[in-house]
Amino acid sequence: MLRKINISGVNIIRCRMEDISDAAGSDLITARALGKYNDLLRWSKARLSQIGKIVLLLGRAEAEYLLQNAEWVWNEPKIVPETSARVVLIGSPRQNS
Repeated sequence: MLRKINISGVNIIRCRMEDISDAAGSDLITARALGKYNDLLRWSKARLSQIGKIVLLLGRAEAEYLLQNAEWVWNEPKIVPETSARVVLIGSPRQNS
């Protein structure tokens, strides 16, 4: 997709998070087909840049659960058009946590 729309300066890594060792300073982390959100948050916190964000596509119930995580600052979940239960949740680690 990035090649088709001619976006540069993006590094897409396609593998399991456990297999990535060089993602420090990432501005954006996203994942799909994941159920271990707390593991992903812990992993991401150590790898996001100071302005970095995590973007998740998940169910409403999962989003409500993650919104309670006080170590992260979350934007209001956005409903995915033409779905009734999927949302996009964007967040960043709370500073000094």
